[in-house]
Amino acid sequence: MDLAMAREGLGEMDLSELRWCSLYESELKDHFMVTLDRSGALLGVSDFAGHQCTGAHVPDHKLVNFNTTLSVSIVNIAPGPDTQTYIRRMEQEKAERARGENADNRSFFAKYWMYIMPLLIFLLISGASNPEGQGGGNAAR
Repeated sequence: MDLAMAREGLGEMDLSELRWCSLYESELKDHFMVTLDRSGALLGVSDFAGHQCTGAHVPDHKLVNFNTTLSVSIVNIAPGPDTQTYIRRMEQEKAERARGENADNRSFFAKYWMYIMPLLIFLLISGASNPEGQGGGNAAR
């Protein structure tokens, strides 16, 4: 069973394919999914039975009724980045720097603490593991 979906204006066609033998082996149970965008335009259609064609025999009493589950999924498209505000802010900061209004008046340690602290920790750790600088107790002899 092939399911074709033609999109208006684009001239494209999408296909969803479901083999009859997989529908037969799933005892006529399938899952039909329709995907829409926020405006309700059709994005996609799929049909899934959940079984592969293995050649299994299904008793006739299990093939009396179709059991189709229909799911409608509405896709929420995330908003794009607000580039106009970012560009305006960058231009404003550039103009402030050119006028000298936004000078960085922080101290040396306030500016570079993230580089100084790892260096100090490294020096403390390497100094603690170095036994040469420590007095051992053999100096009294």
